[in-house]
Amino acid sequence: IVPGATIRIPSTVASEAAEGSVIVRSGDTLSGIAARHGHTLASVIAANSQIANPNLIYPGQRVNLPRR
Repeated sequence: IVPGATIRIPSTVASEAAEGSVIVRSGDTLSGIAARHGHTLASVIAANSQIANPNLIYPGQRVNLPRR
């Protein structure tokens, strides 16, 4: 790598979002996931009836994104 060079970093977030879901990473919150993908917290909660407590999600858990 030289100064001024452009590098590409693959993003699993973009590819997962295209599939309509994301995998929770350490430190994630539903509100953070919603904001990162341009959704409201309420819409993400509504799309995830499998999550009993929206304040408690775990790394590795799949979170559905609402359809646009």
